[in-house]
Amino acid sequence: MTFENKVMNHKTKTITKQQLEEYACTSNAEVLYSLVRPLVDAGLLEPMKNASTNGNSVYTIYSKYRIVRENKDVSNEKQEIQKLHPKLISNNYLTEHPDRYILYKTQLQRLSSFFFKGAGNGISISRKERSYEIFGEEKQLDQTGFVNLLKQMSITNDDLALYDTPEYCFPDYYCRRRKEMTVLICENKDIWFDIRKIMFENSGCRLWGQPLDGILYGGGNNVTKYRALTEYTHFMGDVHIRYLYSRQSNLEIILLLFRINLLS
Repeated sequence: MTFENKVMNHKTKTITKQQLEEYACTSNAEVLYSLVRPLVDAGLLEPMKNASTNGNSVYTIYSKYRIVRENKDVSNEKQEIQKLHPKLISNNYLTEHPDRYILYKTQLQRLSSFFFKGAGNGISISRKERSYEIFGEEKQLDQTGFVNLLKQMSITNDDLALYDTPEYCFPDYYCRRRKEMTVLICENKDIWFDIRKIMFENSGCRLWGQPLDGILYGGGNNVTKYRALTEYTHFMGDVHIRYLYSRQSNLEIILLLFRINLLS
């Protein structure tokens, strides 16, 4: 059940900040504000008179709200929905749920304009860049409620021409790009730089007979984080990467290979 549904199904006509935090599963002012503000803008929540605030001038949350459940005439909104880009109404979700349109009216109209203009001409950019381009707010496409709405409307990342950047963007270098690649993960920055330099100058190199297509600086514990390499590989696109890991005990051997010119 979404945050909005939890709020609108609340048993009483009023709801407190503490209860909103319980439904949102967070007490973070910025996150809670991103969930509450759309409901206020849509007229579904109204701050109670004389209610105090959390004292945050940017992410203001009132101590108590009134829940507005009166049935409204949505005929005008349904007409507006039909003027949106066909991609936004192809599965009739908004037509059947005009309340969702009312809740995100501004965002959906901007998204419609984006599609009418050519959806970035099919050139993919990062999620935050695309969010800023469309909405003037880089975190809009990270907000759970809005992201869930896009899923209900069958709008995908490909439709938006965006990609998610991995949590850890490792320093890397590739002398060539192929469908199947062998990449060395190195934990010593000097050795990483030396191998990178050789790859650049010789369009590749071999280590103990193994040709390398690229080298990646592991960054200590970062490379062992859960799904770090999985996300990195996904970010690289439709390729299969075989990772080789250079342990600290191997560094003197690699350095020796440099000195006697066996690494080429």
